[in-house]
Parts: sequence; C-alpha cells; structure tokens
Amino acid sequence: MVGRRNFLKVCAATSVATALPGCLSAEGPGVSAESLLFTADGGRTGWTHNGMGYALFSNQNRVEVDDMEFGAFEIGADQALPSDALGSLSYPVAVESVGASFVVLELQNARLQFFDPRGRPERTLGSYGTGDAELRAPRDLALASDGSLLIADSLNHRVQILSPAGEFVGSFGEGVLNGARSLAVDQSGYVHVASSERVEIFDSRGNHHGSYAEGSPRSLCAHPDGSIWVADAIGLSLTQYSAVGDMRERFELESPPMHIAVALSGTLHVNLQSGSATT
Repeated sequence: MVGRRNFLKVCAATSVATALPGCLSAEGPGVSAESLLFTADGGRTGWTHNGMGYALFSNQNRVEVDDMEFGAFEIGADQALPSDALGSLSYPVAVESVGASFVVLELQNARLQFFDPRGRPERTLGSYGTGDAELRAPRDLALASDGSLLIADSLNHRVQILSPAGEFVGSFGEGVLNGARSLAVDQSGYVHVASSERVEIFDSRGNHHGSYAEGSPRSLCAHPDGSIWVADAIGLSLTQYSAVGDMRERFELESPPMHIAVALSGTLHVNLQSGSATT
C-alpha cells in the first residue's frame, strides 16, 4: 500500500518561476505562474472526471491512486504476476472513472482493465487487433458527454467508443487521423484528438469539424474555463486554445512537456521529460 503522503510527494511541483530555467517566453494576455505547476519526477499525474487523483509510472507498470473516499493505494505493483494476468499492468498509459469503477488503459497488453473503488481488479476488455474493441498501441482515455468511454486507438488511426458497461458502440476518425495520441472533451461535448501533426475536432457523432495546433501535439487537456491546452514535446511549447481552435496563450519551454492534466482547482499540471526540471 502507498501512503497518501507518498502520493502527494509524487504530485508535488513548483511554480513556473522556480521550477524551470526553461520558460523562455509567453504570448498572450498572461496566465499567472501560480496556475502552472511543473514536475519531472518520472510519474504522470492526472485526475479522472470525478476528481480521483492518480500518478502513472508506465515503465514500472504501476499506478498510485488517491481517492477522496477510499484513500491512497497502489495497483499493478505485484511483480510475481504474469504481465497479462488480471490485476497486473503492462505499461499503463491512462486512467478514467466509469460508473462505480475506474479503468486503466494498458499499451503493451492492448486492453482496458477495470478496478473497483478500492483497487481490486474486476475484469479486462480488449486485445491486440484491428476489429471492434481491438486495439493497437492505445494511448489515452476520455469520458464523452453522454458517459461513453473514448479510447485513442493510435495505430488503428481512430477513436473507439464503448458504452459505460464496456460494450463496443462504434468508432470515428478513420481517414482523418494519423495516429491518435491524446483526447480531450470540451464543455460542448466536442472531442479534440491529438493526431501526429495537428489537433482534430469531432462532434459527439464523430463528424469532423476542423483542425488546429499544427506541429506535433503530444498531450491535451480540457480546462474548466472552456479552453483546450496542448503540449507539443517536439516544438517545446505549451499552448492554450479556445474550443474552436483560436490561440490564447503560448509558452515556449526549454524542456519537452510530455503530459498535461488539470486539477479540480483549475491548476494545470505539466509533466516534463524526466530530469529536466530543477528543485
């Protein structure tokens, strides 16, 4: 078991002013340093839509969870289990809450694994392939406005849709997406997908509505103020856009931003490439 203190240490970060030698410049009316937190401890921090906090350690095949009701615990830490066994994780890349359960997306096992609120494994769903509910290098999860679960099915160049019960509903993005790295759902229910060269916008029916943020977007998150933040690890930038793709703020960085997530407070957490931040 992991203690709450340890989890909070994983999520600890300092403000832009002290954490980075590398916040070179910003364009736009100005986001305060207090609203941007940076960390480079090797874990990817995030929150599910209902506020459950977590830290992903993909290379260590484990996830630390901090739930407001059930406290802090760890899953995937039993190295004695086979990598594809129930309860074992193989390169976890995303976490989301679905009903009373939470689900972890595994890249190497090409599957979803469902856990109860206390972290006990319930079932798995998915396998490697190109068919319905089959995945190739899945990268991210998001909850649609109707409660459906969205999966960034990267090498199948699509987003798959599952019902809250985990049943296959459909997919979209074929013919438009070149990879699918990250997902964000805005306040109007539109789905923003980070493809290899830009962010694509789809409505809840999967119809394409344009693109923005040309470059190499790696990670997206939807902010409570209605905006979408885009991290570009190759372009070394962190940019805020409106929900229709108009740029609001842009920060140029010296260190690659690998993952971004927003806390319930509205603070944006930016996980940098390991070792790139100062203490």
